[in-house]
Amino acid sequence: MSTIFAWYSLFTVAMSVALVALWIVNGPSILAAGAQDGAQDDSESLATAEAGSGADYGATATRSGANSAPTAVPLQDRSFMEQIKTFEFVFVMAFAGIHVTRGNLFLGLLESFFDSPQFGADAATVSYFVNLTSALVPLGCLCAPIVDNIIERFGFATTSYAIAVMGATYSLLMLSSSINLQIVTAVIFLVYRANLFAFPPAFAGRIFGPRTVGRVSGLMWTLMSPVQFILSPALHMTLTTFEGDFRPLQLMQLVAIVPVVILTYLLTRWSTEKSVGPPTPKIPRKGYVELPLVDPPLAPNGLGVRGTTAAAESRRMSIAI
Repeated sequence: MSTIFAWYSLFTVAMSVALVALWIVNGPSILAAGAQDGAQDDSESLATAEAGSGADYGATATRSGANSAPTAVPLQDRSFMEQIKTFEFVFVMAFAGIHVTRGNLFLGLLESFFDSPQFGADAATVSYFVNLTSALVPLGCLCAPIVDNIIERFGFATTSYAIAVMGATYSLLMLSSSINLQIVTAVIFLVYRANLFAFPPAFAGRIFGPRTVGRVSGLMWTLMSPVQFILSPALHMTLTTFEGDFRPLQLMQLVAIVPVVILTYLLTRWSTEKSVGPPTPKIPRKGYVELPLVDPPLAPNGLGVRGTTAAAESRRMSIAI
């Protein structure tokens, strides 16, 4: 087991160095791409307003015209101090503080949990399940793409709900007295842990932008870190007040998910950031319909009508109706 953790530590250091190197190499292009995407979002929002559809849920329009009201400036265009005073920053900090603390309680109290009267297992069985669970959890890195896929398809709010469901599921399974069922718990937990650590940086990068994502993420992790000191008092309370029964602690962790769910709901109601909700489908401009043109017959010289090639004539175009 010590060899596994030694290699895991080396792997973590290598990934950290690679991250810094990749940011130095690709940082300028990422910033340029973010600025280009912001300009594209603005143009799409203006087109939607001209079509008379108004601002869609989660839109980030920043322009105002004669027939439209001014909208909020996107967080990516605000200063760092303005960004950390927003509800979005409070949300991601609370998300990280609650979910990461739950994950650390699971890992930090793992041996005491399996050795509790809830299972009544002997030392060999406890050692087996502790080692098995410890070996499964690092495999969660393979599940990280799940959160990216959910974010791309459904937005950050739905992703937050999905992570909360995973957290509640494994906490409910930990209430069982079946020690074999805890293998299922470990599998769900490794997916949960991978996604809870992938969510905050993805949220910070997409919502606050690449210009300040480092400072926003650093401040977020710093502010929520003191909560992690709850691990020792939680173990002491479980062993003394609850006489080694971990089920009251699991119920407390279930209740702790409720604030995240409430904050996620408020995020969908208050935030104007486009990525919070599901992607908005592109709406064609009013009065126009997009039709494909059929390839015209070729002339003897191999050209289509008006001397242009058939490929050029088959381009899609908007025809007024």
